Amino acid sequence: MFAIDKKKIGYILVMVLLVLSVMAGCKKGVETLPVDQDTNVVDENNNPDKSTEEDQDGVENEPSEEDALEVTGQPLHVYYGDENGEKVIFHEVRVETITPEVVLEQLIESNVLNDDIEIIDFQKQEEEGVYSIHIDFSEPFQTQLFQTGTSGEWVMMASVVNTFLDAYEAEKIRITVDGVVLESGHAIYDDYLTFYALED
Repeated sequence: MFAIDKKKIGYILVMVLLVLSVMAGCKKGVETLPVDQDTNVVDENNNPDKSTEEDQDGVENEPSEEDALEVTGQPLHVYYGDENGEKVIFHEVRVETITPEVVLEQLIESNVLNDDIEIIDFQKQEEEGVYSIHIDFSEPFQTQLFQTGTSGEWVMMASVVNTFLDAYEAEKIRITVDGVVLESGHAIYDDYLTFYALED
């Protein structure tokens, strides 16, 4: 009886040692990947796996319509005065389509024109290969022009002229107000205007 118990104990000990050695071997063969704080899987160089990045809802991030428009929309150069109101500079925006109203809206957003100004009529013509524009603004355009000084008038007119000429790839532009020749305290704009040269 005593001898039988010894054999059973020895058998159990051998089995336990075998199980422990197998478990130790398995543990050595398993490698765990490091994980960053956001639980994104990283590769062996500790770089995030971009293909597995998802938002909080578990859906892969896709560019929004606004982001797509910034890349695919039509470019528009909007001219405006610098911080001192002495020079004319420009920035590029992307718009879905270029229309007189869209150009006017961008000039208003850039603080070139007041938001009560409207376009009454807009015409684009081609004569002997030369493109020209005629814009008839509402009366507040002339009111704003009267309220600016000499340099302010130059900045306002240069910004409007250059933005529209650039947008429509035209060579000259004529501006009227309510169908009448545009006048200010400093000038009479009774002829076509061309692109204003910008200072460096």
